[in-house]
Amino acid sequence: MIETMFAASHPNLTTSLILEDPAWGTAWGDWDAANAGITQWFLGIKAMTKSELTTYCRESNPTWLDEDVVNWVESKLQVHPNAVGLLEQPAPQWLSAIGQITCPILVVTGDLDKGALNTNADVQAVAAVCQQSQTVHIDGTGHTIHHDQFDAYIVAVTSFLASIDSC
Repeated sequence: MIETMFAASHPNLTTSLILEDPAWGTAWGDWDAANAGITQWFLGIKAMTKSELTTYCRESNPTWLDEDVVNWVESKLQVHPNAVGLLEQPAPQWLSAIGQITCPILVVTGDLDKGALNTNADVQAVAAVCQQSQTVHIDGTGHTIHHDQFDAYIVAVTSFLASIDSC
């Protein structure tokens, strides 16, 4: 969301935009439903011990490297519980922001049943307002695509950057 709003507000500072399963996806429903889901998830993980978080992360993300699991757990332990309150704001107007972005955009999506946030309707809406957008779907991934299938993610990003470099 932050990258989207920044690129829309500062087109002179943005030459390309890569969005990995951006948080403006509607897979959880509207903004209020998404916030409720994120809040419930966040408060649930904040109630876990380090050991429980590690087990949860390993079970939820069986393809992740050990280093990624350790980093994820440490990052969740460092987040203050009040951070979830930052979501309590009006819904960002992400689609109108996308329409204001002047640089090429790559949207990388995963599978909804594995936790991805963007539906086909989201991807089609982006394409309708931004002709410079490209979408790559990487099967077998959830919200953290670069962890789930790093090699496929790098191929998608490298290909996108090469295509805009030749423009």
